[in-house]
Amino acid sequence: MLRIHRKGVTRVLRAWVAPFLILFAPFLSYVQYHRHGLQHPDVAVFALLLAVVALVLAAGAARWPLFNVVILAGLLTFLVDIQAKEPGLKRLGLLFLALALVLWLLRRHASYVVSAAMLTVVASLVLFPERFDGTRRGPGPLSGGGGHPLVVHVLMDEMIGVGGLPADLAPPGFRERMQSFFVERGFRLFGHAYSQHVDTYYSVPQFLNLSNSEPEGLVAPGPSDGTFRLTRNEYFERFARLGYAIKVHEPDYLYLCPEDLPASCRTYASRSLNLLDSLDMPLTAKLSVVAGTFLGQSETYTRFKTRYRKTRRRLAGVLPLPAWSWDRGLPTTASSLEMFEAASEDLAKARAGTLVFVHVLLPHFPYVYDGNCTPRPVGEWLERWDSEASPGTANTPQGRAARYAAYLQQMACGERQIDRLLDSIPAALRRDAIVIVQGDHGSRIALVDPSARSREAMVPSDFADSYSTTFAVRSPWIAADYDAEPASIACLLRSLVDSDFRSTAAAAACSSRTVYLQAEEGPPEAHRLPDFTTVTRGAAAPVPTTGTTGTGFQKGEAP
Repeated sequence: MLRIHRKGVTRVLRAWVAPFLILFAPFLSYVQYHRHGLQHPDVAVFALLLAVVALVLAAGAARWPLFNVVILAGLLTFLVDIQAKEPGLKRLGLLFLALALVLWLLRRHASYVVSAAMLTVVASLVLFPERFDGTRRGPGPLSGGGGHPLVVHVLMDEMIGVGGLPADLAPPGFRERMQSFFVERGFRLFGHAYSQHVDTYYSVPQFLNLSNSEPEGLVAPGPSDGTFRLTRNEYFERFARLGYAIKVHEPDYLYLCPEDLPASCRTYASRSLNLLDSLDMPLTAKLSVVAGTFLGQSETYTRFKTRYRKTRRRLAGVLPLPAWSWDRGLPTTASSLEMFEAASEDLAKARAGTLVFVHVLLPHFPYVYDGNCTPRPVGEWLERWDSEASPGTANTPQGRAARYAAYLQQMACGERQIDRLLDSIPAALRRDAIVIVQGDHGSRIALVDPSARSREAMVPSDFADSYSTTFAVRSPWIAADYDAEPASIACLLRSLVDSDFRSTAAAAACSSRTVYLQAEEGPPEAHRLPDFTTVTRGAAAPVPTTGTTGTGFQKGEAP
């Protein structure tokens, strides 16, 4: 009896090898790329869970050859699904049938053949791991100097403007504090600034090329899936022609430095599992991120999750199914504090004639930090949309209110980091330094996401949530104040550059109050931006206007 039992165990273990290697190989590749190896408990536990799943499957495969063929074909199809980009369910179905046929013909040796092939794959991954390099540097900065002032440009991703803040959801005094934060530090704050686009992909290429037209041809696919790169950056090019040293800090979503640009461009891994090390999270929460992001690469998995959520909403009054909330996305926001730290170090050593450009994912979702930049408990993290909202909507009124409460705290954290950057500017350069703080679009915590298809369902708050954004400039020639005139961020930046950072007067004539709604097919649809729902005015705080030499974009003396 003991001998028979041992034979059964041996048979199961032999059948276990192939399923485990099929599951483990893509997971190993995934965690290696994210610089989050097997020494991390969350990775080790998930690998153990894969081994258990493979063992359960092997118990059936060792007994029934047909089941073994079906399991191997299904797992190999899953491998392709998780590695390929949107393969399509029909193609995956045909692949499964083809694999099942081949494996049935090889059924006596199918497990051995698959095990050998997958063992080769795992060995190659161990010997030649693929990793994301957290830094990327261009040809290097120019020497700087040349009598030009220091320029600091901070792009706060998804930062709504004062005028677009929802009056019914912002805490008492929040709008006034946001206004005074900038004005008291010498900025002119454009409370009704707006982006013409609701997506970073369109907005950033437009204003960094000082353009008021569609950003066609200015952005291309980046080095990995889901990333993009600018093919041209007129804003940086103007600084380069003046001999500026250009130092850029950017997330690995949008690469701002074209290949031939003389600049030092450091890229941060904002979508890496390694971000989990910087957050105080329980093992179960880290495991939900590791599992959710890994399985989220599968089209089959994501489609099943979407279908389950739709079914749950449809049966809400009949059968109360549990919410699908066990898996979590990456806390991309966590890369921002590291970027602020590095940018502050750059600024502390900066010379005149240097441009320091920082693109940070604050106050961008997920909302991880409170107003003091302390990480929240994982259970309180929120995305900008409610996955359980009704079809055609992004949030319920209650869900929007909860998200704004968390978003505004993360916005306060962002202001703390801006203060830190300002304090890092060397005292000798501080008076003449030009500082720009801006967003790329609104909070996007809307009831209805803007699109050509949803235009009729949108209300004014949806436009404010989506397009209202921050734009503030501190320049020796521009008096600190709150400006409530509507202006597009592309026109504001263009007017500043064309005037050598002396004026924004040209922005009014440039701004058409036109925004664009994305269409599923065809070009974006132009739409006139309605008035924002709130207006806040502040008192002027004059700034000294003497003792500077200018950037050199336009000749002339300071008034």
